[in-house]
Amino acid sequence: MRTRARKFVSDWQGEGRENAEAYAWWNDFFGIFGMERRQIAAFERWATRALTGNKGRIDVFMPRGMFAEHKSLDKHEGAAVGR
Repeated sequence: MRTRARKFVSDWQGEGRENAEAYAWWNDFFGIFGMERRQIAAFERWATRALTGNKGRIDVFMPRGMFAEHKSLDKHEGAAVGR
C-alpha cells in the first residue's frame, strides 16, 4: 500500500484543477487501498445541503463510509459546504 500511495502522490503532485481530473483522481485514490471505486462509491450523488436545505450533488459518495466534495486547490473550504 505504501508503494501505491507514494506513486499516487508523485503522479498527482501539482494537479489542482477541480473538474479536469477529479474522476481519475478518485479512482486512483481508491486504488491506493486496492479498491475498485465503482464497486464501493458513486460519483455525483444528489443530496440536500444541511446548512441551506438546497439540493446539490456530492462529488463522491460511499454508503456507510464517506462522502467528499472535490475542490480546486485554490478554493476555500467554505465553498464545499455552500457558505
